[in-house]
Amino acid sequence: EVVLKEDDINAYLAANPKAIGLPKGFEAPQVAFREGLVAVSVRTKMVVTVRVHVAMRPEVRAGRISLSVVKVRAGGVSLPGEFRQQIQRQAEALLAERVKTAGFEPKSVEVGEGELKVSGQLKPAGDA
Repeated sequence: EVVLKEDDINAYLAANPKAIGLPKGFEAPQVAFREGLVAVSVRTKMVVTVRVHVAMRPEVRAGRISLSVVKVRAGGVSLPGEFRQQIQRQAEALLAERVKTAGFEPKSVEVGEGELKVSGQLKPAGDA
């Protein structure tokens, strides 16, 4: 079992703010793990500064963690059409990198308060 803590992911994002590949005008990404959902939020400025929140439900498909967008909240801010897909792809890539670094093949995923648990099996050293 691999446990990813939101504090660790947020510390990584603070040190590597471009890791999530945000569109121009979006910054300060943060991740929150809540019962059953992975939430990513970013800051953007239109007339006023707002935080955009994207909630995604994780599952394991073909040995990879997949995220499905279930909710986007941004007040009255209009989002670029590709925003949902880009956040989803980048969040999946970030999670996949963390799991791969552990030499782990996911079989199931569970989200609780502040943490994401991935169950699976260790890969042989040459397969990671």
